[in-house]
Amino acid sequence: MAVHNPIEGMRGACLIVLNSKLYGLETVIKAKWRDFAVHVCVDGGANTLFDATDIIERSTYIPTYVCGDLDSIRPEVLQFYQQKGSKIVHLPNQNATDLIKTLDYLMQHEIFSTNQFSSAYALNALWGRFDHTLGNISTLYSFATSHNIPIYLLSEDSLVFLLQPGRHIIKVDTGFEEGHCGLVPVGLTCKSCSTTGLEWNLERSSMEMGKLVSTCNLLKKGATEVTVENSDPVLWTMSHTLIS
Repeated sequence: MAVHNPIEGMRGACLIVLNSKLYGLETVIKAKWRDFAVHVCVDGGANTLFDATDIIERSTYIPTYVCGDLDSIRPEVLQFYQQKGSKIVHLPNQNATDLIKTLDYLMQHEIFSTNQFSSAYALNALWGRFDHTLGNISTLYSFATSHNIPIYLLSEDSLVFLLQPGRHIIKVDTGFEEGHCGLVPVGLTCKSCSTTGLEWNLERSSMEMGKLVSTCNLLKKGATEVTVENSDPVLWTMSHTLIS
């Protein structure tokens, strides 16, 4: 059984800032910065972090790593973080996204294991070009098959992560849950899925794109946790109020 605490699980995790607008997520960065053990900017994500902080506070938010092919980061931003001690990691491979290359780098250099991370949070991963969003969702699947580190995709109002086959408990008692949620199989059929804690629970239901998917569901009033038992991988999505 896997227990997920996606909101409070930020403590001791890895923060990853992608190259996209924050739309309020700078609130999360500043409020939770000290909770994260390591901070990573993916290429132009360094511009995003730089622009989200003013000249007075900027030196407080220095990423541990800046990773990617470095074709998007502005020269003055690169120079600033380099001078402040960020490790600049050039990953030139063009056959993978900067997010995948960054995650692979963190795993290959045992940065996750040596710091005993349990998860990573990729901010602003669900906004912008739809093909980028799909690429980030695909990363959840590809990374799950090679590593046992859950990756959470966080936008200004939603949080998405992959549930591997098995039984899961998702904690929903932090007060930051907006209520809307869903379970969606992407690219394959989930032959059987059962839940508790939802307004409209599933019971050994088969889900498939073009047929049944559990979108626009709600957390049951008063529920402190949701249980999911799934035969095949499914995405869990939930709305949050972290920036309200």
